[in-house]
Amino acid sequence: MVMVKDRKLESENTSFHESIGEFNAFCQYFALLPVSNVLQSDENKLKFSWKAKRTIYALCWLIFASIEGIVAIKRLFRFGFNVHYFEVLMFFVLSPARTFIVFSLARNWKQIMQFWRLCENGFLNYPFKENGWKLATKCRIILIILILQTFS
Repeated sequence: MVMVKDRKLESENTSFHESIGEFNAFCQYFALLPVSNVLQSDENKLKFSWKAKRTIYALCWLIFASIEGIVAIKRLFRFGFNVHYFEVLMFFVLSPARTFIVFSLARNWKQIMQFWRLCENGFLNYPFKENGWKLATKCRIILIILILQTFS
Protein backbone atom coordinates (compact mmCIF):
# COMPACT_ATOMS: atom_id res chain seq x y z
CA MET A 1 0.00 0.00 0.00
CA VAL A 2 1.46 3.33 -1.09
CA MET A 3 0.71 6.38 1.00
CA VAL A 4 0.74 9.79 -0.60
CA LYS A 5 2.48 12.33 1.63
CA ASP A 6 1.54 15.36 -0.43
CA ARG A 7 -2.19 15.17 0.30
CA LYS A 8 -3.50 18.16 2.17
CA LEU A 9 -6.19 17.75 4.76
CA GLU A 10 -7.78 21.02 3.76
CA SER A 11 -9.35 21.51 0.39
CA GLU A 12 -7.39 23.30 -2.30
CA ASN A 13 -10.56 23.93 -4.28
CA THR A 14 -12.92 26.75 -3.48
CA SER A 15 -16.52 25.94 -2.77
CA PHE A 16 -19.38 27.44 -4.75
CA HIS A 17 -20.45 29.51 -1.73
CA GLU A 18 -16.98 31.02 -1.39
CA SER A 19 -16.80 31.70 -5.11
CA ILE A 20 -20.07 33.61 -5.39
CA GLY A 21 -19.75 35.50 -2.10
CA GLU A 22 -18.61 38.77 -3.71
CA PHE A 23 -21.36 38.49 -6.31
CA ASN A 24 -23.97 38.06 -3.57
CA ALA A 25 -22.55 41.00 -1.62
CA PHE A 26 -22.76 43.19 -4.73
CA CYS A 27 -26.35 42.07 -5.39
CA GLN A 28 -27.36 43.33 -1.96
CA TYR A 29 -26.91 46.91 -3.19
CA PHE A 30 -29.83 46.19 -5.52
CA ALA A 31 -32.01 44.75 -2.73
CA LEU A 32 -31.34 41.16 -3.77
CA LEU A 33 -30.62 38.27 -1.41
CA PRO A 34 -30.64 40.05 1.98
CA VAL A 35 -28.54 37.43 3.77
CA SER A 36 -25.80 38.22 6.31
CA ASN A 37 -22.28 36.77 6.15
CA VAL A 38 -22.25 36.01 2.42
CA LEU A 39 -18.50 36.68 2.34
CA GLN A 40 -17.76 34.10 5.05
CA SER A 41 -16.19 30.85 3.89
CA ASP A 42 -18.42 28.84 6.22
CA GLU A 43 -21.98 28.50 4.95
CA ASN A 44 -23.15 27.65 8.47
CA LYS A 45 -22.67 31.34 9.38
CA LEU A 46 -25.21 32.51 6.81
CA LYS A 47 -28.18 34.18 8.41
CA PHE A 48 -31.47 35.67 7.27
CA SER A 49 -33.29 37.97 9.66
CA TRP A 50 -36.40 40.05 9.11
CA LYS A 51 -34.92 42.73 11.40
CA ALA A 52 -31.60 43.08 9.56
CA LYS A 53 -30.78 46.30 7.69
CA ARG A 54 -30.43 44.38 4.44
CA THR A 55 -33.91 42.93 4.76
CA ILE A 56 -35.51 46.24 5.70
CA TYR A 57 -33.76 47.87 2.73
CA ALA A 58 -35.03 45.12 0.41
CA LEU A 59 -38.56 45.38 1.83
CA CYS A 60 -38.57 49.15 1.32
CA TRP A 61 -37.37 48.62 -2.23
CA LEU A 62 -40.13 46.09 -2.81
CA ILE A 63 -42.81 48.43 -1.47
CA PHE A 64 -41.62 51.45 -3.46
CA ALA A 65 -41.08 49.41 -6.64
CA SER A 66 -44.61 48.04 -6.30
CA ILE A 67 -46.07 51.52 -5.85
CA GLU A 68 -44.07 52.80 -8.81
CA GLY A 69 -45.23 49.83 -10.87
CA ILE A 70 -48.88 50.41 -10.03
CA VAL A 71 -48.60 54.10 -10.92
CA ALA A 72 -46.78 53.30 -14.18
CA ILE A 73 -49.34 50.67 -15.19
CA LYS A 74 -52.22 53.03 -14.44
CA ARG A 75 -50.52 55.69 -16.56
CA LEU A 76 -49.99 53.26 -19.43
CA PHE A 77 -53.66 52.26 -19.48
CA ARG A 78 -54.86 55.84 -19.02
CA PHE A 79 -52.95 57.08 -22.09
CA GLY A 80 -53.76 53.97 -24.06
CA PHE A 81 -51.80 50.76 -24.17
CA ASN A 82 -49.43 50.40 -27.08
CA VAL A 83 -47.13 47.54 -28.06
CA HIS A 84 -44.18 49.93 -27.72
CA TYR A 85 -44.89 50.19 -23.99
CA PHE A 86 -44.88 46.44 -23.42
CA GLU A 87 -41.21 46.52 -22.35
CA VAL A 88 -41.98 49.20 -19.76
CA LEU A 89 -44.94 47.20 -18.52
CA MET A 90 -42.84 44.05 -18.16
CA PHE A 91 -40.14 45.96 -16.25
CA PHE A 92 -42.63 47.33 -13.73
CA VAL A 93 -44.30 43.96 -13.29
CA LEU A 94 -41.18 41.78 -13.15
CA SER A 95 -39.03 43.96 -10.87
CA PRO A 96 -41.20 43.54 -7.76
CA ALA A 97 -41.92 39.93 -8.75
CA ARG A 98 -38.22 39.02 -8.82
CA THR A 99 -37.71 40.66 -5.44
CA PHE A 100 -40.56 38.60 -4.01
CA ILE A 101 -39.00 35.42 -5.44
CA VAL A 102 -35.55 36.32 -4.12
CA PHE A 103 -37.04 36.82 -0.64
CA SER A 104 -38.17 33.21 -0.62
CA LEU A 105 -34.67 32.19 -1.73
CA ALA A 106 -33.04 34.38 0.93
CA ARG A 107 -35.13 32.86 3.71
CA ASN A 108 -33.82 29.41 2.73
CA TRP A 109 -30.35 30.43 1.48
CA LYS A 110 -28.49 28.84 4.38
CA GLN A 111 -30.17 25.46 3.83
CA ILE A 112 -29.63 25.72 0.05
CA MET A 113 -25.90 26.42 0.48
CA GLN A 114 -25.52 23.67 3.12
CA PHE A 115 -27.13 21.15 0.79
CA TRP A 116 -25.00 22.40 -2.11
CA ARG A 117 -21.88 21.99 0.04
CA LEU A 118 -22.94 18.46 0.94
CA CYS A 119 -23.25 17.62 -2.77
CA GLU A 120 -19.98 19.25 -3.81
CA ASN A 121 -17.92 18.14 -0.80
CA GLY A 122 -16.58 15.05 -2.55
CA PHE A 123 -15.30 17.14 -5.44
CA LEU A 124 -13.44 19.64 -3.27
CA ASN A 125 -10.82 17.17 -2.05
CA TYR A 126 -8.16 14.90 -3.49
CA PRO A 127 -8.04 13.56 -6.24
CA PHE A 128 -10.03 16.43 -7.75
CA LYS A 129 -8.38 19.78 -8.39
CA GLU A 130 -9.23 22.93 -10.24
CA ASN A 131 -7.44 23.28 -13.55
CA GLY A 132 -6.78 26.72 -14.92
CA TRP A 133 -8.47 29.64 -13.25
CA LYS A 134 -10.22 29.04 -9.96
CA LEU A 135 -14.00 29.28 -9.82
CA ALA A 136 -13.73 32.39 -7.62
CA THR A 137 -11.63 34.14 -10.28
CA LYS A 138 -14.13 33.21 -13.01
CA CYS A 139 -16.99 34.56 -10.86
CA ARG A 140 -15.11 37.84 -10.29
CA ILE A 141 -14.56 38.23 -14.03
CA ILE A 142 -18.27 37.64 -14.70
CA LEU A 143 -19.17 40.18 -12.00
CA ILE A 144 -16.84 42.79 -13.53
CA ILE A 145 -18.30 42.15 -17.00
CA LEU A 146 -21.84 42.56 -15.63
CA ILE A 147 -20.89 45.81 -13.91
CA LEU A 148 -19.24 47.15 -17.06
CA GLN A 149 -22.29 46.25 -19.14
CA THR A 150 -24.42 48.54 -17.00
CA PHE A 151 -22.35 51.49 -18.18
CA SER A 152 -22.76 50.75 -21.88
